[in-house]
Formats: sequence, structure tokens, C-alpha cells
Amino acid sequence: VGIGNTAPAQKLDVTGYINWSGQKRNTARFDKTSSTALAAVTGLSVTVNAGKTYYFEASLYTTSALNGGVSVDISGTTTASAIVYETIITNGGVITQQRATALGTACSNKDVTAAFVSIKGTITTTTDGTLLVRFAQQISNATRSSVEINSTFIVNNIA
Repeated sequence: VGIGNTAPAQKLDVTGYINWSGQKRNTARFDKTSSTALAAVTGLSVTVNAGKTYYFEASLYTTSALNGGVSVDISGTTTASAIVYETIITNGGVITQQRATALGTACSNKDVTAAFVSIKGTITTTTDGTLLVRFAQQISNATRSSVEINSTFIVNNIA
């Protein structure tokens, strides 16, 4: 059955792009200045349902002052019966990598200025709520650290 068709054996014909509520991007730069407190990145939050398993992937373009750096995690108002995610921060050959098995486990690096952050993982939820990306400076610095515009967070229900 194709989209919009009730008869069986219809060909699925999609001529455009398919968008769903699990695809998010930030439309404005998100700044943290003189703050190591992780906060939700505006625009990078998805509503999830209890008893489902989701695959998620965040791609963050960041800028920061050396010795301010970046700190990121996956958090939200949902609770998890199981979660695992890998965070990789790269900047000109400097690589920081960390695996987490709990919401709110930060990965940080102070020695970056134009880092790309990749977070990939799966979560099985026990409550309805939100799943989101949080960001802060690793070390409080008067020069801002930012998640740049067009960073993304994609969440897919896989079970």
C-alpha cells in the first residue's frame, strides 16, 4: 500500500523529500559565555513516547575559545530503561571520544576552537517526554562557545 492509497500493491512514488517530526536543526546560533552549565540547544529537541526504541544522531558545528572549549550530552525529560551513545569531538587532529550509558553524561574538550561534534546512540524509553542535545563550555570563559546554525538532531523510532 502506497502513501495515501488504500488498495494493496500500489507503487510508492515520492517525488520530493520526506520530513518527519524527528528531524531538527537549529536556526540560530546557540551561545554559552562564562558558563559550564549544560543547557538545551534551542531547536534540537524531539518528543518521544514510552516503551519505544529510538536511534538518534546529532551533528554539531561548534566554535569556541581555546581553554573554553565545548561540553555536550544527550538529556531530556524522558527516562530510559536502556541507553548508549558515543560522542566524538574532532578539531584539527584533536579527537575526544566517550561512550555513555546514562542520560546526561557529558563529553568535553577545552582544547578546541572549531570542533565538529558527532553523537550517535540508541535509547529505549520508559516515559513520554523529550530527548534533547545540551551544550556548555568545558571551562568558564568570557569568550563565547557556540553551536552554529544548521546543526542537526535526527531521531528515528526503530522499534
